[in-house]
Amino acid sequence: MRFGCRCIVERDCCITCALGADVSSNEIVQNMNETEFDFYNKTECHCGENSYWCYFRNGTKECDCHSGYIQYNGMCTECDCGNAFSCRLDINGEKECDCNYGLKVFNGTCL
Repeated sequence: MRFGCRCIVERDCCITCALGADVSSNEIVQNMNETEFDFYNKTECHCGENSYWCYFRNGTKECDCHSGYIQYNGMCTECDCGNAFSCRLDINGEKECDCNYGLKVFNGTCL
């Protein structure tokens, strides 16, 4: 059995579902089975105060984080290397910077 579900994604948010509701442009519509519906309907989604919003994609939590923050262990965590190509956190939560060509890491910042 499949449900037609309207999922509304809000800032810092939980996904809220309602069966058979009208759809507007700011809503994401998905068809899901009963198990998926229960998961989305009962699961809180929160990525911390440094996120624009939280949502689930294929059952996996995704965070849309502010600039200078990345998703790490389900939360938006600070990771800023300055003029870096990218910033990531290793398995221990230590910052690693990939600097743009010609720049080097100095005290955690690409200079």
